[in-house]
Order: sequence, then structure tokens, then C-alpha cells
Amino acid sequence: DCGEMRTFWLVCATVLIAARCGLAQLPGVSPDGYPAGEKLEILAHKLTSERSKVPFDYYSLPFCHSGKARSKYKFNLAQVLTGERTRATWYDVQMKVERNCEALCTAHFPKRSIKKLRRLINDKYKVHLSLDGLPVLMRSSATSSRIGFPLGIVEQDKIFVYNHVQFTVLYSKPLLMQTESQEYQIVGFEAVPFSVKHPPIVNEGESLPTCKDMASQPAHELIADEPADITFTYDVVFRESNIGWYNRWDAVTKSYPGRLQIQWFAIVNSSLLCLFLTTLIMLILLRTLRKDLFNSDLVGSDLDETGWKSLRRDVFRPPRDNVMLSILAGTGVQLVLIALVTLTLSLMGFITREYRGRLILAALVLWVLTSSVAGYAAARIHAFMDGTRMRDVALGTAFFIPGIVFSIIFALNVLFWFTRSIGGTSVVAFIILLLLWFCISVPLCYIGAQLGSYQKGSDPSSRYSSISREIPQQSVLFGVPMCIASGGLPFGVLSVELLFILNSLWQNEIYKMFGFLFFVFLIVLVVSAETSVVVTYVKLINEDHRWWWNAFFSSASTGLYVFLYSVFYLLRHDTLDGLNILSDIVVLGYMSIISLLVGVMIGAAGFVAALWFVNTIYSGLRAD
Repeated sequence: DCGEMRTFWLVCATVLIAARCGLAQLPGVSPDGYPAGEKLEILAHKLTSERSKVPFDYYSLPFCHSGKARSKYKFNLAQVLTGERTRATWYDVQMKVERNCEALCTAHFPKRSIKKLRRLINDKYKVHLSLDGLPVLMRSSATSSRIGFPLGIVEQDKIFVYNHVQFTVLYSKPLLMQTESQEYQIVGFEAVPFSVKHPPIVNEGESLPTCKDMASQPAHELIADEPADITFTYDVVFRESNIGWYNRWDAVTKSYPGRLQIQWFAIVNSSLLCLFLTTLIMLILLRTLRKDLFNSDLVGSDLDETGWKSLRRDVFRPPRDNVMLSILAGTGVQLVLIALVTLTLSLMGFITREYRGRLILAALVLWVLTSSVAGYAAARIHAFMDGTRMRDVALGTAFFIPGIVFSIIFALNVLFWFTRSIGGTSVVAFIILLLLWFCISVPLCYIGAQLGSYQKGSDPSSRYSSISREIPQQSVLFGVPMCIASGGLPFGVLSVELLFILNSLWQNEIYKMFGFLFFVFLIVLVVSAETSVVVTYVKLINEDHRWWWNAFFSSASTGLYVFLYSVFYLLRHDTLDGLNILSDIVVLGYMSIISLLVGVMIGAAGFVAALWFVNTIYSGLRAD
């Protein structure tokens, strides 16, 4: 009853508010406490560069490791698919136990490894480590820092390796500290690298003579085509902080000052654009349509067959390639649902930064589970078009877009395998992906299409005549140019957010503005729907019943703008950092996937809105 429903929603609201305030702990985000002296594990993830988009495994170079050390960290399926490798390191770190110039090991680098190390340093590759889920930061000033620290430095055409790292671990005491067992929470992890010409380690545990005054020691230069023995050392400093555990990521996100103000500026501009389009539809379209409908009832349909009303017997005539249109629209509906659920989970805190790859994993699971939605939507749209090729629609929905995405990913992975990069997906991961696709996604899609096919289309003779109405000569601008230009409106809404997403993908920045992204996504859906409605109405008032594909492409062309923007983004960075062909192929490959999915998703939103619009206005006319 009503009382039980009110109680249910009150409990849900209490849980959500408590979770956001830190009173309740969502799955996977509970703080860990460490007593003094407990071992802390520093994990190595990968080597990345802002200049090159090809990542490498941390141990692709002969850094200090025994070959037997394994981390207790468990990586998920998404990290397997993206090729991420999390490794344990040899750094001996214990809670509140400081170390000064601790010798790690002397690693032998043969000529081949020296050549690779010099190339990676020259390409500005950085080391990505983490402690208690926090990425290591390197501060450039009191208020600015970057994730990771460089492998080395280039000065006056000489290349030096950073073989000494000073780690700073920030910790805080929990609010409810127990006096018997004091535990501390890690709220920050920073590093400052140095280059020191250390001698080889002779006896383990022995202090190096160069540790006494490292500032006066020469840097360790890497000579081309010469093997080298590199001694690695490190410091560990602990510093108490007043940062709370739930705010410990603020230092990471504050590494990019001014972002919040830009986000708010973009939100305001996007909202004004959406308001403008909504007002346009309300004041022009609805007002004009109401007047036309009133005149049609007053004068009579036989005397008022002009404009959009003259198409009442042709507007629902099925378009060419209606099977493909149904496939694209059904897949787009699925993508909209995946995006909404994923962003909602991110807002609620279930997709956290502490667990790497959870966002991709959530999208992958949702893609499999919502395959029935794609099949159902495609079949319903095909039935509305009086289509009879339900089997082709079901198979096309299950294989067309996923097949394109899979083919591009496989081609990029061939490049990764040849370059021995960790950016590629392993063979086992590909097998898992194929099993998910063929054994779960395809059957669910077919079942959904069967359910959607039960919605039979109406008798064609009652919706459109057997002979098509002659279409007046149309302006060239009302075709492809209008569809391409219309895609600029949704793109204008998401362009600023797209820049931050590209920086997160290719510049290794942390993205956490899911609230802004969710709001921008809703505005994009509304703007794309209104854009397709306006384009459709322009086609109809010019007595052109071929509106179906225009309604889809007028919004789907946003994907073209996304791809062109990514090309501009790539050329801008190539101009600053130099041309890297392999890296550019990787970026263009993945951005083509993103652009395709964005185009299909936004195109489906616009098409469904236009379909509802056409069905609504023509249902108001009196039947002949």
C-alpha cells in the first residue's frame, strides 16, 4: 500500500544519503587501517607516456624483481581485456618506518634494454605505481602535481635514468581511534625521483658510500650501445596529514586546476542551448501544428491537403534498407540504456577509482545483459515499419555493431602483440569475450527479437497507399548538408566534457566528474531528440516522406564531429610532441570505435523521438 511504498523509498533515500556522507560504506570502498610496522605493498602497473599512446609493462625492463614475487592484488576481467598488468615490487615499506637511501638492487641492463630505456626516456614515459589504491603523484609545485614520475630526463642531448626515488606516504588517524590497537589510514602517496651514479651493491644490507651526500654525486648517464649495471635506491618518509580517507582523492583531482569552473561554464552553455531548442519547438512547431490541425478539422481534409498534411497516406511508407535502420536504432537504444545505468552506478559510488577497470567491467556486463533490449527494440521498430525480416534484424543486431568493434580491437591488438605492449588483450581474454558474445549475448538478442516480433505491424493498406506520392523537387541543403550540420548541436553540448574524457584516455588523467557527465548526457539526449524532430518537420512541410534516415543521421552525425575532434586533438599533440605513427594508429582506432558508438547511440535517441513526433501529429488527423 501507500504506507509501505513511502517506507521503502525512505529507506532507499536514507541509505543513499548515508553512503554519500560516509556513514555507510558502499561495496569495495571501505577504508583499510594499518598498525605501525605492518608491511605496505607498492604495486607497479605500467609505463605510459603523453607522447606515445602505447603502454608497456613495468617489468618489460629488467628492474629489480625476483621473478617469483606475486601481488595479492586481484585484477578483474576488464583489466585483463585492456591488457593491464599489476605487479608486486621489491620496495620494502612498513607503516611509520622511515628509510634513508635503502639499496634495492643492482640490475644489469644489456645493450637491448639500454636502447629501449633510452627510447622510453626520450619519449617521456612515466612509471605508474600505487599504494593502498592511490596512484603515486609527483608534485611540480605546492598546488600542482601529476600522476606517475618519469623514468629519466634528457639534458643537453644526454639521457639520465632516475634510479633513486624518495617516497612520501601521507597518513591520518581515524576519527574513532582505538587506544589498544592504533591503526593508520593512508591518504596520500608522492614520489620525487633523482639520478645518482651509485656503485654496484657488493654486500646486501650494506650502506652505499654515495648515500652520504647524494646532492654532490654525478647523475647516472645512459651511454648508447653500452650495457650498464644500474643500482636502484629509495627513501621512505611518513608525514601525518589532516586529510580524511574519503577525501584522499582530492589531491589527485586537484592536479588540474580550473577544471571545475570550466565544467560549470559548459553546463550553463549546454543548458541554454537545450532551453533555446525546447523553446523553438514549443513556440514554432507546436503552435504551427495546432493551427494546422484546427484548420484541417474546420475546412475538411479534401480541401486542405497541403504541407505536411498531404503526406498522411505516405508518411509511414517504409524506407529503403529498413532492416539496417532497425538494427542501428535497436543497438542505439541498448547503448543509451548502458550509458544511463553505468553513469547512475558511478554517481552512487559503486564504480570507484579504488578498483581499476570497474567502469569498463560494468559496461561489458551491461552490454551482455541488455542484448535482449537491443533485439526487442530493433524488432519493434521493424514491425512498426511493417517489416517481415525479423530473423535478419535479430542476427544483424547481434553481430553488426559488435562485429565492427571486435574487428577494430583485434586489428589494434595485432599491433600491440608485435610491439610487445601491454595495451593488447591476451588470447585468453579474447576467448572469454567471444564466449560472452556467442553464448550469452547472441541468444539474449534473439530472444528479445522474438518478443518484439509479437508486436505485429498494421495493415499496410490502412497506413499508406500502394502508389507513392510524387515528391516535389527538394533543395540540396535539405539532404546530407542539413543532417551533417544538425549533428553540431549535440556535439556543442558534449564538446567540453569530451576534452576531459580524451585527456583521461590519452593523457593518463583521473576522471571523476560523473555528476557533470550524467547531466551533460541527459542534455545531449534532449538536444538530439529536438534536433531530429526539427529536421523531420522540415522534411514533412516540404512534402517529402523520406524522413526516416534523416531523423537518424541528423543526430548520428554527432559521431562524425567526435571523430574529427579527436583527429584535431591528435594533430595538436603531434605538433607539440612530434609524430608517432604507431601511437596515432592506436588513438584513431579506439576513437573510431567511440565515435561509432556515440553516433549510433545519439542517432537512436533522435530517431525514436522523431518517430514518436510523426506518429503523434498524424494520429491527430481525421482518417480518410
